[in-house]
Amino acid sequence: HEYFTPQAMESWRPFVRRAVAELLDEAEPQGRMDVLEALAAPLPVRVITQMMGVPEEDRDHLRDLADKLLYINRGEPDRMRHLLAGIEGMIEYVSPKVDERAETPGEDFISVLAQGEQQGVFTRHQVLVNTALLLFAGHETTMNLICNGTLAFIRHPDQWERLRADPEGLARTATEECLRYDPPVKSTQRIAAEDVERRGRTIRKGDRLRWFMAAANRDPRAFDEPDRFDIGRQPNTHVSFGAGIHYCLGASLARVEGQEVFRALAERFPALRLGVEPAELSYQPSIQFRSLTSLPLAWD
Repeated sequence: HEYFTPQAMESWRPFVRRAVAELLDEAEPQGRMDVLEALAAPLPVRVITQMMGVPEEDRDHLRDLADKLLYINRGEPDRMRHLLAGIEGMIEYVSPKVDERAETPGEDFISVLAQGEQQGVFTRHQVLVNTALLLFAGHETTMNLICNGTLAFIRHPDQWERLRADPEGLARTATEECLRYDPPVKSTQRIAAEDVERRGRTIRKGDRLRWFMAAANRDPRAFDEPDRFDIGRQPNTHVSFGAGIHYCLGASLARVEGQEVFRALAERFPALRLGVEPAELSYQPSIQFRSLTSLPLAWD
């Protein structure tokens, strides 16, 4: 569907820009913020709920459900209990919405999916599952892009100065470099659909394998000085959104959100610094996601 194309997502840029400005207006006078809590977590929820035509007062509930669903990639022993509660809660939440939009469709994306059912493209189950997926899929990854990218700038003040000198002009390439240098998703799992030969090894049909995008993004055969954070890097052929048939549906939206955040931060804050000792930063225990547990910042 043309809903998630780069052109369609570009039309959402003004909304994203306003949402970023509102969140930063709240944080700026305080002189400090946890980037995760104040900006990175609320932004994708605000954007996707608007796209899906979901009421503002439901945002916190959806954020809560998304947290439960993301236990699928966590290490806690009781993760399946949280995951199940998240799945049940999400289906319970979207079912009446889908009924309503099937009867009286609007401009939102749930209406697009509901009309797909009426045209025989989707079953009701597929509509529910896709609606639920879209309501939580972009949270963790966009949060990670914003937090990991902001931390990369704090660790590379020369690149922060570069972005500050031309936020509008460099926001695009800077976002691509944040995606490459410290990607939101470290690795993903695949199951071989048939026997595959790779470098003298046979991967058998049905074998599970995990591939690490974070490692591919630092491949010296693909990138000059791969360990250098360079916000003007071009070309930048990172694989942080995957490739081929599994390329990330939300890539264009994530790019717009990242660009607007880094542009706004560079326009507003001459100098950002960590609000804690570097050793106090920690990450969620996950083989898949590269997720900071918090990112406290301060400014003058």
